[in-house]
Amino acid sequence: MAKKAKKKVVKAKTAQPILPRKLSSLIKVALKDIRRAENTPGYLVRMNTWHDPDEVVCRIGDADGGIELDRKPICSVCAAGSVIAFSLKGDPTKELDPDDFPRNRDQLNACDDLRSGRVTAAAERLGVISDMAFDADEGSADRKRYDKLAAIDNRTLIPDYNFKNPEPFHAAMKKLEAKLRKAGF
Repeated sequence: MAKKAKKKVVKAKTAQPILPRKLSSLIKVALKDIRRAENTPGYLVRMNTWHDPDEVVCRIGDADGGIELDRKPICSVCAAGSVIAFSLKGDPTKELDPDDFPRNRDQLNACDDLRSGRVTAAAERLGVISDMAFDADEGSADRKRYDKLAAIDNRTLIPDYNFKNPEPFHAAMKKLEAKLRKAGF
């Protein structure tokens, strides 16, 4: 009796979701994913890294002759890194950045601009305004959009993220999201 050939199972690749290009919607996604990172063991929110796997080592004594008590994997993420981890389902064991997500590169970089309060930079990156909007004629639509965003930009202060007390950061980002939504961005 002949053996049956095993069928090779091929998993279909899931299309990478496309993040919103609307500034207020992008902030909502980022805040949701930052909260998920804050509440998920194995993740640490730090705004100086995209999506960086590492280890936390607990030891007594010095590094050379001490006794290691425990070792746990951890993935450090920023605002955009949180989006990479959760909305884009990034592998927590891989170092990832916006260039690894070409269809969402601009949105991820805009997340980084927004979490720093750089509203017009995020808008330019996403094509909401042109990079020449500042030089546009006073009455032009592009200049009006730029002026509206610049007014929000100039009145926005986003405090540094503190993992021990993230609430001031979240409150400021929610306030920015509301201003942008009200202004139609």
